[in-house]
Amino acid sequence: MKVLENNNIYLSVVAPAYNEEKTIETVVSEWLRVLKNEKKEWEIIVTDDGSTDSTGKILNTLAQENYHLKIVSLGTNRGCGYALHQAIAMSRGRYVVSIDADGQFDLSEYAILIKKLNEGYDIVTGFRYKKIDSTLRVLLDRIFHLIVKIFFGISLKDTNCALKIFKKEALERIQIDSRGYSIPTELLIKAKALGYRISEVKITHYQRLRGESKLKVLKVSWQMVVFLIYLKLKLYLYKTGVVNTL
Repeated sequence: MKVLENNNIYLSVVAPAYNEEKTIETVVSEWLRVLKNEKKEWEIIVTDDGSTDSTGKILNTLAQENYHLKIVSLGTNRGCGYALHQAIAMSRGRYVVSIDADGQFDLSEYAILIKKLNEGYDIVTGFRYKKIDSTLRVLLDRIFHLIVKIFFGISLKDTNCALKIFKKEALERIQIDSRGYSIPTELLIKAKALGYRISEVKITHYQRLRGESKLKVLKVSWQMVVFLIYLKLKLYLYKTGVVNTL
Protein backbone atom coordinates (compact mmCIF):
# COMPACT_ATOMS: atom_id res chain seq x y z
CA MET A 1 0.00 0.00 0.00
CA LYS A 2 1.22 3.49 -0.84
CA VAL A 3 2.29 5.64 2.12
CA LEU A 4 2.08 9.43 2.28
CA GLU A 5 5.34 11.27 2.85
CA ASN A 6 5.03 13.88 5.63
CA ASN A 7 6.74 16.68 3.74
CA ASN A 8 4.56 16.20 0.64
CA ILE A 9 1.15 16.66 2.26
CA TYR A 10 -0.62 19.82 1.20
CA LEU A 11 -4.05 19.42 2.82
CA SER A 12 -5.32 17.63 5.92
CA VAL A 13 -9.04 17.21 6.60
CA VAL A 14 -9.79 16.51 10.28
CA ALA A 15 -13.06 15.49 11.92
CA PRO A 16 -14.49 13.89 15.07
CA ALA A 17 -17.11 11.13 14.81
CA TYR A 18 -19.30 9.60 17.50
CA ASN A 19 -22.03 7.01 16.86
CA GLU A 20 -22.53 7.99 13.22
CA GLU A 21 -23.02 4.50 11.77
CA LYS A 22 -26.02 5.63 9.71
CA THR A 23 -24.10 8.34 7.87
CA ILE A 24 -20.35 7.89 8.27
CA GLU A 25 -19.72 5.69 5.21
CA THR A 26 -21.67 8.03 2.93
CA VAL A 27 -20.00 11.15 4.36
CA VAL A 28 -16.40 9.90 4.29
CA SER A 29 -16.83 8.33 0.85
CA GLU A 30 -18.04 11.71 -0.41
CA TRP A 31 -14.97 13.41 1.11
CA LEU A 32 -12.73 10.93 -0.68
CA ARG A 33 -14.58 11.59 -3.93
CA VAL A 34 -14.26 15.38 -3.52
CA LEU A 35 -10.51 15.23 -2.92
CA LYS A 36 -9.56 12.54 -5.44
CA ASN A 37 -8.89 15.13 -8.14
CA GLU A 38 -6.80 17.37 -5.87
CA LYS A 39 -3.47 17.61 -7.67
CA LYS A 40 -1.44 17.97 -4.48
CA GLU A 41 -1.15 15.31 -1.77
CA TRP A 42 -3.84 15.17 0.91
CA GLU A 43 -5.09 13.14 3.87
CA ILE A 44 -8.28 12.69 5.88
CA ILE A 45 -8.06 12.00 9.62
CA VAL A 46 -11.17 10.98 11.54
CA THR A 47 -11.25 10.40 15.28
CA ASP A 48 -13.69 7.72 16.40
CA ASP A 49 -14.66 9.20 19.76
CA GLY A 50 -15.39 5.96 21.59
CA SER A 51 -18.41 5.06 19.46
CA THR A 52 -20.62 2.27 20.82
CA ASP A 53 -22.14 1.44 17.44
CA SER A 54 -20.48 0.35 14.17
CA THR A 55 -18.85 3.71 13.41
CA GLY A 56 -15.33 2.51 14.24
CA LYS A 57 -15.67 -0.69 12.23
CA ILE A 58 -16.95 1.20 9.18
CA LEU A 59 -14.13 3.74 9.40
CA ASN A 60 -11.45 1.08 9.71
CA THR A 61 -12.83 -0.76 6.68
CA LEU A 62 -12.76 2.44 4.63
CA ALA A 63 -9.19 3.14 5.79
CA GLN A 64 -8.05 -0.29 4.66
CA GLU A 65 -9.37 0.54 1.20
CA ASN A 66 -7.85 4.03 0.92
CA TYR A 67 -4.39 5.05 2.08
CA HIS A 68 -5.44 8.71 2.31
CA LEU A 69 -7.72 7.94 5.25
CA LYS A 70 -6.34 7.65 8.79
CA ILE A 71 -8.37 6.73 11.88
CA VAL A 72 -7.70 7.71 15.49
CA SER A 73 -9.59 5.38 17.83
CA LEU A 74 -10.46 6.46 21.37
CA GLY A 75 -11.47 3.75 23.82
CA THR A 76 -14.06 5.94 25.54
CA ASN A 77 -16.11 8.96 24.55
CA ARG A 78 -14.01 12.03 25.41
CA GLY A 79 -16.02 14.75 23.71
CA CYS A 80 -16.05 16.52 20.36
CA GLY A 81 -13.28 18.97 21.27
CA TYR A 82 -10.91 16.30 22.52
CA ALA A 83 -11.57 14.11 19.47
CA LEU A 84 -10.92 16.96 17.05
CA HIS A 85 -7.76 17.86 18.96
CA GLN A 86 -6.44 14.32 18.47
CA ALA A 87 -7.09 14.48 14.72
CA ILE A 88 -5.37 17.86 14.49
CA ALA A 89 -2.36 16.52 16.40
CA MET A 90 -1.94 13.75 13.83
CA SER A 91 -2.39 16.03 10.81
CA ARG A 92 0.66 16.70 8.64
CA GLY A 93 -0.67 19.01 5.95
CA ARG A 94 0.41 22.55 5.25
CA TYR A 95 -3.27 23.50 5.52
CA VAL A 96 -5.82 21.91 7.86
CA VAL A 97 -9.57 21.82 7.21
CA SER A 98 -11.87 21.02 10.13
CA ILE A 99 -15.36 19.63 9.48
CA ASP A 100 -18.10 17.65 11.23
CA ALA A 101 -18.79 14.05 10.22
CA ASP A 102 -22.59 14.25 10.20
CA GLY A 103 -22.98 15.42 6.61
CA GLN A 104 -24.17 18.95 7.40
CA PHE A 105 -21.26 20.55 5.50
CA ASP A 106 -20.03 20.16 1.93
CA LEU A 107 -16.29 19.51 1.89
CA SER A 108 -16.06 20.76 -1.70
CA GLU A 109 -16.48 24.26 -0.26
CA TYR A 110 -12.93 23.99 1.09
CA ALA A 111 -11.99 25.52 -2.27
CA ILE A 112 -13.83 28.71 -1.28
CA LEU A 113 -12.05 28.78 2.07
CA ILE A 114 -8.59 28.23 0.63
CA LYS A 115 -9.13 30.89 -2.03
CA LYS A 116 -9.88 33.39 0.74
CA LEU A 117 -6.92 32.14 2.78
CA ASN A 118 -4.62 32.90 -0.12
CA GLU A 119 -5.64 36.56 0.05
CA GLY A 120 -3.33 36.88 3.05
CA TYR A 121 -5.12 35.23 5.97
CA ASP A 122 -3.98 32.58 8.45
CA ILE A 123 -7.45 31.22 9.21
CA VAL A 124 -10.75 31.34 7.32
CA THR A 125 -13.98 30.22 8.94
CA GLY A 126 -17.25 29.48 7.23
CA PHE A 127 -20.44 31.12 8.32
CA ARG A 128 -23.76 29.36 7.86
CA TYR A 129 -25.78 32.05 6.09
CA LYS A 130 -28.90 29.91 6.51
CA LYS A 131 -28.52 27.63 9.50
CA ILE A 132 -30.71 24.53 9.23
CA ASP A 133 -31.67 23.88 12.84
CA SER A 134 -34.43 24.17 15.43
CA THR A 135 -35.64 27.62 16.47
CA LEU A 136 -34.26 27.09 19.99
CA ARG A 137 -30.79 26.15 18.76
CA VAL A 138 -30.66 29.07 16.36
CA LEU A 139 -31.70 31.45 19.16
CA LEU A 140 -29.14 30.06 21.61
CA ASP A 141 -26.49 30.22 18.90
CA ARG A 142 -27.18 33.93 18.40
CA ILE A 143 -26.95 34.57 22.13
CA PHE A 144 -23.65 32.67 22.22
CA HIS A 145 -22.18 34.79 19.42
CA LEU A 146 -23.33 37.97 21.15
CA ILE A 147 -21.44 36.89 24.27
CA VAL A 148 -18.35 36.13 22.16
CA LYS A 149 -18.54 39.58 20.61
CA ILE A 150 -18.89 41.31 24.00
CA PHE A 151 -16.24 39.24 25.79
CA PHE A 152 -13.60 39.06 23.05
CA GLY A 153 -14.36 41.76 20.49
CA ILE A 154 -14.84 39.23 17.71
CA SER A 155 -17.43 40.40 15.22
CA LEU A 156 -17.43 37.33 12.98
CA LYS A 157 -20.89 36.08 12.08
CA ASP A 158 -20.48 32.42 13.04
CA THR A 159 -17.46 31.61 15.20
CA ASN A 160 -18.68 28.12 16.10
CA CYS A 161 -19.08 26.87 12.52
CA ALA A 162 -17.21 23.56 12.21
CA LEU A 163 -16.00 24.17 8.65
CA LYS A 164 -12.74 26.10 8.84
CA ILE A 165 -9.29 26.16 7.24
CA PHE A 166 -6.04 26.90 9.07
CA LYS A 167 -2.43 27.30 8.20
CA LYS A 168 -0.80 24.49 10.18
CA GLU A 169 1.70 26.79 11.88
CA ALA A 170 -1.19 28.79 13.38
CA LEU A 171 -2.72 25.66 14.91
CA GLU A 172 0.61 24.57 16.34
CA ARG A 173 0.76 27.63 18.60
CA ILE A 174 -2.68 27.06 20.10
CA GLN A 175 -3.08 24.89 23.19
CA ILE A 176 -6.56 23.39 22.88
CA ASP A 177 -8.49 23.20 26.16
CA SER A 178 -12.04 22.49 25.02
CA ARG A 179 -13.41 18.98 25.36
CA GLY A 180 -16.82 19.88 23.98
CA TYR A 181 -18.59 21.73 21.20
CA SER A 182 -16.97 25.11 21.82
CA ILE A 183 -13.68 24.13 20.16
CA PRO A 184 -14.31 26.03 16.87
CA THR A 185 -14.83 29.26 18.82
CA GLU A 186 -11.88 28.57 21.13
CA LEU A 187 -9.56 28.26 18.14
CA LEU A 188 -10.65 31.63 16.76
CA ILE A 189 -10.48 33.44 20.11
CA LYS A 190 -6.95 32.21 20.78
CA ALA A 191 -5.83 32.81 17.19
CA LYS A 192 -7.03 36.42 17.41
CA ALA A 193 -5.17 36.88 20.73
CA LEU A 194 -2.00 35.54 19.09
CA GLY A 195 -2.29 38.05 16.27
CA TYR A 196 -3.32 35.75 13.43
CA ARG A 197 -5.33 37.15 10.52
CA ILE A 198 -8.85 35.73 10.36
CA SER A 199 -11.58 36.06 7.77
CA GLU A 200 -14.85 34.30 6.95
CA VAL A 201 -16.82 33.26 3.90
CA LYS A 202 -20.40 32.18 3.34
CA ILE A 203 -20.93 28.41 3.26
CA THR A 204 -23.95 26.13 3.01
CA HIS A 205 -25.47 24.31 5.98
CA TYR A 206 -27.42 21.12 5.27
CA GLN A 207 -30.03 19.11 7.12
CA ARG A 208 -28.69 15.96 8.77
CA LEU A 209 -29.91 13.12 6.55
CA ARG A 210 -29.84 10.26 9.04
CA GLY A 211 -28.97 9.66 12.68
CA GLU A 212 -29.45 12.05 15.58
CA SER A 213 -27.45 14.95 16.95
CA LYS A 214 -25.56 14.11 20.15
CA LEU A 215 -25.86 17.69 21.38
CA LYS A 216 -28.07 18.27 24.43
CA VAL A 217 -28.95 21.89 23.73
CA LEU A 218 -29.48 23.47 27.15
CA LYS A 219 -26.71 21.53 28.91
CA VAL A 220 -24.19 22.24 26.16
CA SER A 221 -25.19 25.92 25.97
CA TRP A 222 -24.52 26.36 29.68
CA GLN A 223 -21.19 24.53 29.41
CA MET A 224 -20.16 26.76 26.51
CA VAL A 225 -20.90 29.94 28.46
CA VAL A 226 -18.85 28.65 31.40
CA PHE A 227 -16.03 27.82 29.00
CA LEU A 228 -16.11 31.36 27.58
CA ILE A 229 -15.67 32.72 31.11
CA TYR A 230 -12.69 30.40 31.55
CA LEU A 231 -11.21 31.62 28.24
CA LYS A 232 -11.66 35.23 29.28
CA LEU A 233 -9.69 34.55 32.46
CA LYS A 234 -7.00 32.62 30.59
CA LEU A 235 -6.53 35.46 28.09
CA TYR A 236 -6.14 37.91 30.97
CA LEU A 237 -3.50 35.67 32.57
CA TYR A 238 -1.71 35.40 29.20
CA LYS A 239 -1.72 39.12 28.59
CA THR A 240 -0.42 39.83 32.10
CA GLY A 241 2.35 37.23 31.77
CA VAL A 242 1.05 34.83 34.41
CA VAL A 243 0.83 32.04 31.80
CA ASN A 244 2.89 31.86 28.64
CA THR A 245 0.74 29.73 26.35
CA LEU A 246 -2.77 29.92 24.99
